[in-house]
Parts: sequence; structure tokens; C-alpha cells
Amino acid sequence: MKRSGRRTSSVIQANWHYLLLAVSSHPDTSVDVLSLRQAIQESVASNHGMTMASVTLDVMWWCNGTKRMIVRLDKRDAMKVMAAIAASNSVPRMTVISDTAFLPALTAIAGAEPLPS
Repeated sequence: MKRSGRRTSSVIQANWHYLLLAVSSHPDTSVDVLSLRQAIQESVASNHGMTMASVTLDVMWWCNGTKRMIVRLDKRDAMKVMAAIAASNSVPRMTVISDTAFLPALTAIAGAEPLPS
């Protein structure tokens, strides 16, 4: 019984993809997580004609000092979201530093506190 539970857990984890993003903004401009999430949503909508209702996107970690953010998305949407971010001219500007299906790798790169599973 425990084996199937582990298998199910790893299958669920395999459905997520994580992005480490760098955020560039004017030094006098305040940046918050909600505005960043909205900028990603608008980029996806304009580049792919999709509404974010069909895309799962969760902000897992944000550091205002380093302007770094980790987001979690469904792996089926990852390429669309990364392409939308790259093509976006929105302010603040976001750049994908790294992407992976393995969250601890990104938390190590970002210097983030370990995130709850």
C-alpha cells in the first residue's frame, strides 16, 4: 500500500515545473508579487491568446532585495509561459534565470529558505 502512495506522490510532483525569474524595474518603482503575477498573466494572454484561468501559476517565493521570484506552474504550460515572458515588453521586465522540475535546485540557486512541500 505504501508503494502506491509513493508512486502517486511522485506522479503529482512530476506535473509541476518551476521557474526562477529575475525582475528588472526602475529603482524608484515598487514591485509586489501581485503586480508580477498580473504581468505574467497579461504576457500569456497577449502572446498565446489564453486566459490565465486555464494556466496554473503560483508564486512560491519572492525576495524584494534581490528581485528574484520562484513560480510554480503546470508542466504543460511551462513552455508557453516562458515564451510569453521572453517576448513581453511589460514593466517590470522579467527574465527566466533557470527552470526545472526539481524545486530544491532553484531554492539553492536563489538562496531561498526551504519551501514547504
